[in-house]
Amino acid sequence: MLSGKASYYRESRNFVFKGRFAALGINGRVNISQHRDMIDAEIRTERFFDLAGALEQLPVDRDAVSWVRENITARDYLINNLHLGFTVTEGRVHVRPVSMYGSGTASEAMIRFHPSLAPVRSTRVDVSLENDRLSFELDSPVYKAKNLDGSRVTIAPLLGGNTRLAITLQTESPLDSEIHELLKTYDIKLPLTQQTGTTRGNLQLLFDLPGFTLHTRGTFATDEGSWTWGNIPFSSGAAEVRLENDRVIIDNAELSWRDVIRADLTGTIDTTARQAALSTAITRLDFPEGGREIVRAAGLSTPVNIDFSDEEVKINLPELMAEIALDPSRKLLVLRDLNRVKAYLAPIRDFPFQEGKVNIDFTDPDNLAFDGFISTTVLPLSLDDKPVNHFTFRGDRTTTKLSASINQGKISLTATDRLHIALHDYLVTVDTDRFGTKAGTSSPVPLFITGPRSLIRLQDLSIPTAAFQAELNGKEVTFTAALDPGKILFEAKDSGMTLAASDIDAMIAQDFFRFADLEGGKFDLSVEGKDEKNYEGFVEFSDVLIKDAKLLNNILSFINAIPALATLSSPGFDSDGYSVTQGIAHFARSNDLLTIQQFRTDGTTINTEAEGWVDLENDILKIDLKLISLKDYSRIISKIPWAGYAILGEDGSLSTSLILSGSRHEPDITTNLPAEIVMMPINIVKRVIQWPFRLFGRIKDSAEETPETGE
Repeated sequence: MLSGKASYYRESRNFVFKGRFAALGINGRVNISQHRDMIDAEIRTERFFDLAGALEQLPVDRDAVSWVRENITARDYLINNLHLGFTVTEGRVHVRPVSMYGSGTASEAMIRFHPSLAPVRSTRVDVSLENDRLSFELDSPVYKAKNLDGSRVTIAPLLGGNTRLAITLQTESPLDSEIHELLKTYDIKLPLTQQTGTTRGNLQLLFDLPGFTLHTRGTFATDEGSWTWGNIPFSSGAAEVRLENDRVIIDNAELSWRDVIRADLTGTIDTTARQAALSTAITRLDFPEGGREIVRAAGLSTPVNIDFSDEEVKINLPELMAEIALDPSRKLLVLRDLNRVKAYLAPIRDFPFQEGKVNIDFTDPDNLAFDGFISTTVLPLSLDDKPVNHFTFRGDRTTTKLSASINQGKISLTATDRLHIALHDYLVTVDTDRFGTKAGTSSPVPLFITGPRSLIRLQDLSIPTAAFQAELNGKEVTFTAALDPGKILFEAKDSGMTLAASDIDAMIAQDFFRFADLEGGKFDLSVEGKDEKNYEGFVEFSDVLIKDAKLLNNILSFINAIPALATLSSPGFDSDGYSVTQGIAHFARSNDLLTIQQFRTDGTTINTEAEGWVDLENDILKIDLKLISLKDYSRIISKIPWAGYAILGEDGSLSTSLILSGSRHEPDITTNLPAEIVMMPINIVKRVIQWPFRLFGRIKDSAEETPETGE
């Protein structure tokens, strides 16, 4: 119903109407003017209650009107101003978009963005019509308890088809379960949930009409906060994320987990396939254990692929050949190629191996389980004369101990504050050249090794042992073993090495007696020095046969050629060798020069004392050798025509001094012929020399007394 005043101006052919109207439950004022075929209308209303009914009178998409009817309600509506400009041609109305504009309000409105969601409540909605766009700006909107300031609904274009309904949601809150509920309504399934912090989000839901085909896009920005991805907790710094339909695009995210890892993340998450293709730049990765470095990396960039299509989240790092599987009942790390990650794993960083793999079950971080294998040719283990190069293992780690079984129990391993390795069947070959400062071997944790048998390689010598034990602490190495016969102790430190042996046979001692060949007997040996070619040593021995065929033959030939010395050649000092009841040797080696500082023996018929040097590289020597015959020649000396050549001791003994020089095997021999020689008793010499060498007491498990001084 219209009421008002109408005027028609004949000259200008203008028609003007000013008045009121009442229709469809809406009352208001209307001004209409017509100039030729152009009609303009200005409408203002009083408060009314049916917005959809009013929109039906306008050229607005019918689906959009239906959406308004179903999802927007208010206490009342008011049109402040509505301008419509159109033409009528042959009975058809043509609306001009640029001349259709206006504004209005809705009071105490409720907008439902989906039938299954709680409504968004707004104290007022500002409605505007301009540029072929109908907009609803929400004032103080609240979804449940969340503020959605800045949210709006737009419908455009109103004329000409291809109309799109756009819902824009602005949030500044944690990305929590309530926001996830809203997103999941539109099949937006973000895998992230925010526990603390705030996310600034701008989400657009775009519905193409007719049909309400949905498109989504949005931006999300956050500062510091804590999150979970599935059941994985992590922290974030600044992060910027975009949403394009079913793709989440991470432009930049600073992530961290505990104090272990910090990384920058970029990439795309497909929320439909529930997979992610990401790139990560790890700025810090540091995982210690008991104060020791275990995992460390920095400046590491690698792609990361994530599959969260089912309950188990699978994380794949292809360049590192590493995989992580996470679900509520199991958490598993698989390192398929240890060579790819050894640079970041301190326990194996400097350990040479050909290949290896490990699986770590960390479902319970306090009770880890692991298994795998490693292949290496550097471990000195053998079985049935064949080297052992492949090791399979299985074990677990608690808060107090790590245990593992290797090669079906042939090796047992336990670790607490130190690592204990027990070998049950394998033969260990110990090369002393691979210990100490020369090789640079270093154990990151104190290491204790026991086994049933070993083979010690000392320069060119191989020494089989029975039960043994070895301790490694940093670069310090201690090795003890039972021999057949005897015992042996080897130590290596930054300052050098020591070797002690008790009750050993000639085979071992021979290596330190390069100037003689030995057979039988028992030896106590102590060596201390920088390395295998620079040391000082002391040996005690008894019941030994010293043999060197060429050397002895030369000495005997020389003696027999001189009548005054001929009687020195006798059983116990003849071509079969030199029989020694007891003796000592004090020597030092500097590279290839072996210096004999004192060599003292008591034989069955001859006592000797020697000093000098042996050049091991050129195989030459120079030794001053003193001989004393223990026979009493006083009864027969008057019967020997050449007795004047000899000087008899008070006990009737005969003595001389020889000088050996030149080739070690065929030296030149000279003498001063008769010489009066006084030799200190061997027990006094032994006490004086051995005092600096304290290892005998340790190898024999007995305390050593302070040396006595002999007269």
